Amino acid sequence: MLKFFLWIVLISFVPNSTHAARLLEGPYQSLPSSWQNLEKFNTPQKSSFDDVQVFALCTGYISINGSVPNPDFVWLIKSPRGNYLVDTGLSDHVRSRGYFRGVSAGVFRKKFTIYNYPENHLTLQLKKLGVEPTSLNGILLSHAHFDHIGNIEELSQVPVLITAQEFAQVSGDAQLRGYMKGTKELLSNSPLDQISIQTFESHAVNAELTLLRTDLHTKGHQMVLLKTKNFSVLFTGDTSVPNLENGSPVRAFLGHFVDLSKTILLYNHDQALNISN
Repeated sequence: MLKFFLWIVLISFVPNSTHAARLLEGPYQSLPSSWQNLEKFNTPQKSSFDDVQVFALCTGYISINGSVPNPDFVWLIKSPRGNYLVDTGLSDHVRSRGYFRGVSAGVFRKKFTIYNYPENHLTLQLKKLGVEPTSLNGILLSHAHFDHIGNIEELSQVPVLITAQEFAQVSGDAQLRGYMKGTKELLSNSPLDQISIQTFESHAVNAELTLLRTDLHTKGHQMVLLKTKNFSVLFTGDTSVPNLENGSPVRAFLGHFVDLSKTILLYNHDQALNISN
């Protein structure tokens, strides 16, 4: 209890930004004029890797303590072997008063500023691309922070592949570990496939998709590797670039599966993303 109190006290000293979120103005809020160049991500980007198409679907933008907002991407993998999402992004309801609950709600509202547009709605983007949400073969969840599990309630019939350790993190004092209150209940409404792999172990989803548990960012965090005949694409989740540098344990682990120097790395919050071809 003392640990939790100290966490709340420390976070409360984070300075408010000029654009501090109040999350009360309704479902949408546009980016300030100085950052509207990021609106280009409201249009999905697409790239083809042999017979597999990958789409970057932006579900909104997040500013942390007044920093330049980062886009929040969901990845759609369209393949003859099945259609999958990597994460489900920001919910359309993230700015509403009741979205963040519990004792940490004020912390989330103070720390994060959310910007989003009607065209960021995930299921709408999927339908525009000819993908019926209920037809998805699965959701490959990197981890369970609020900006990666939004919209999952609209996809409640789709299986969610999450590491067993990550699901364990959202139980008990999950808010203390940075998870939104109600995360466990939200995930439990979907058919869950809890993957029992240890740190630096893998799980094959099918012949071209592999889950790689790295425990970076959260204790059950996983990356997703797509391998086609001529390409390797790594969906890194919230793994930061320094963790993938030469000599790092994670790079050594990934080296058993791919040559990172020849692998396309896709980050969930990349302001410079350009995969269109």
